[in-house]
Amino acid sequence: MAEFVRVAVVLLNTLGLSLTAGLLVSSFFRDRQTAGMATEAVLLVLVLAGPVVGTIAGPGPGVFSAAVLAQMTSPWQLFRWAFELKAGGVVPWFLPALALQGLLALSLLALASWRLPRCWQTGPPRRVGLDWSAAWHWWKFGGPARRSVRRRRLLEPNPLCWLGCRDLTTGRLMWVLVFVTLGFALLMNLGGSPWGQTDTAVGPLFFAHATLKLVVASDAASRFDQLRRSGMLPLIWSTRLSAAEIVEGQMQSMKRLFRGPALAILAYDLLWLVMSLRDRVNTSSALILACAVCVSGISLWDLWTLARVGLWHGLKCRRPGNAAYLAMFKILGVPWLGVMPAAFVPGEASLTEVLLLWTLFSVVANTVFPAMAAGAFRREFPRLMRDPVAEGSRLLPSSG
Repeated sequence: MAEFVRVAVVLLNTLGLSLTAGLLVSSFFRDRQTAGMATEAVLLVLVLAGPVVGTIAGPGPGVFSAAVLAQMTSPWQLFRWAFELKAGGVVPWFLPALALQGLLALSLLALASWRLPRCWQTGPPRRVGLDWSAAWHWWKFGGPARRSVRRRRLLEPNPLCWLGCRDLTTGRLMWVLVFVTLGFALLMNLGGSPWGQTDTAVGPLFFAHATLKLVVASDAASRFDQLRRSGMLPLIWSTRLSAAEIVEGQMQSMKRLFRGPALAILAYDLLWLVMSLRDRVNTSSALILACAVCVSGISLWDLWTLARVGLWHGLKCRRPGNAAYLAMFKILGVPWLGVMPAAFVPGEASLTEVLLLWTLFSVVANTVFPAMAAGAFRREFPRLMRDPVAEGSRLLPSSG
């Protein structure tokens, strides 16, 4: 019972920290998707920075050494301490770390309360030393030379591919998330932790894969909603582009945005595979190789199917967030639901059997759901483009 209470308190504390971080970040970014990705980056730093610094610093003298103080800022480390017991009760760092992170959440809330009235209210123009609007325009769209090259290369084959690639914010923030995640994981491994240890190598690796899939699903689900809100969706349908060309243009633009981060994660997968084979103790080389190939291959396939299914649900659903969750449930949730009976029910299922079962369910999900989305696109796309508020599509309420 005591362990349950500690875990519940940690989860509530982490929820408050996430909410206050999101409030503060949203005061700097008005775009919902950009604010969400920036919040993920901030939380990622909070989660990983403490364990990385603690691993590199090593154990020190005293109960509250420099390594322990650094780890006290991490919600993940606090979650681990909730399960650890020492003589006489919990570890001595649990309650101070809980108080420190609560104080951090209150500090973020105070900063957000101070920042919001100064950024959302309209006031007289102020002279600043740096033209922030020009810097933000460069971050979002790139320099003039790059925009010109991208326009010449992409506009003629498929205008929607060029239109979807104009805003580079999502791709660049994804690069930041990938560098932070893999950089921290690499620092922890170079600090002396074995590559096969779950917390230092496998954990950040799966987190990077999950973050990329989440961003791809969210981006795909919001694309048609953004075109609809800007009034461009009926204009696009009035051109000579077919339904297949419109969908293919969106797919190509997402491929250009997320190809680099996906290849970086796969390169780290390869590095982890080589180093795990070198440091293996009791695990067979064949099992490590099979895990790496299955996870990397299915992850690449998941990205394509999430984009395809997310586009369909983003066109059909009223809220992009619901469309992204529905796509992730179909592509990512269904395979895990199929594996749960074998993975968590007591029995004789080995890791190899669980891996094969997960791969089988993933292949089925990545084959069936994109085929269903493609068929629905062919049947319903013209009707939804002509009448976006038709009954059953639930795209936008009528303006009256």
